Amino acid sequence: LFLKITVLFIVVIGSKDIDENDKKMIQTLAKGIKKAGYVLISGGQTGVDNYAEQSMLDVGGDVVSIISNSLINRIRNRETREELIKGTLLLVSPYGYNELVSVSNLLMRNFVLLELSTKTIVPKMKANDDVYYPLFTKNGTDIQRKVIAIESIAKKSAMNDIIDKFTLPSV
Repeated sequence: LFLKITVLFIVVIGSKDIDENDKKMIQTLAKGIKKAGYVLISGGQTGVDNYAEQSMLDVGGDVVSIISNSLINRIRNRETREELIKGTLLLVSPYGYNELVSVSNLLMRNFVLLELSTKTIVPKMKANDDVYYPLFTKNGTDIQRKVIAIESIAKKSAMNDIIDKFTLPSV
């Protein structure tokens, strides 16, 4: 007898700079992801990534954090250890115990995130967030079809420019 388990992953990544409106949107996303029965995957960095992780954990959801540096620094945090013990958080890093964040690590992490995802939601990205651009450069690829960007209500925003430039599906 074989048991097949399907786990659906939603990746939420984006800018390091977020404001109160972004936080409200991310909290709403986390609730929806949890209600739909998905697991949230995060890039484990400051900003959208960490806030999405924490929002998902706050609503009782499960999180996989693919980090681009050492696990040791994350495990030193008491709240992180508690979530690991509860089984609601899984930390993954292919890097050594004393590895520092680098652009190449971030780029590789992004490709891993997208390969694991069912859908990738980018709530906010700044025009100079170069680490995400390679994700969107090949129109029509499987990776690009997985990405959903969230448009800003503002007429002129970096996120809207990115949506237009790479013809990303958006909400």
